[in-house]
This record gives sequence, C-alpha cells and structure tokens, in this order.
Amino acid sequence: MNRWPQLTLTDREAVTFHCQALALRLGIGVPQAGFNLARLRELRRMLGEHDFRGAVIATLDEQSVRTLIALLDQTEGPEQEDGT
Repeated sequence: MNRWPQLTLTDREAVTFHCQALALRLGIGVPQAGFNLARLRELRRMLGEHDFRGAVIATLDEQSVRTLIALLDQTEGPEQEDGT
C-alpha cells in the first residue's frame, strides 16, 4: 500500500520543475538531463508553443529561455521519432 499521497502537477508546474531539474543536471553533467529534455518536448507539444514559452519565461532568464528552446528544437529531429 502506498503511504504517500497522490500529487498532481499542472502542466505549467511540470515545466517549471523540469526546467529547474534540467539546469541542475546539465550543471553537474549527468546523463539524466535527457529525460528532462524529452519531458519538456512532450509538454511543449501538449501546451502549444505560446503557453509553453510563457511557462518557461516565468521560470528562466532570457538567455536560458533561448538556450532551452534551441536545445528542444535541436533534439526534435528525425532521430527522435523512434523513441531514442
């Protein structure tokens, strides 16, 4: 039996947490940063570009927003279609 309460995040909160986790993971150089990038790509598709960008802007500074968007755009190439 699970003793922990079920937590539900809004999509905007998820964007915030994944942005923060990505920044930390990139900073320490661990491969799990790829998970955050994948989840952020999924959230961008779910929210749409405008709402996603709004959530990111509320979390990151201007340069970090540009870097994140570039990373997401870079990793959404054809090689991602097979789930890798």
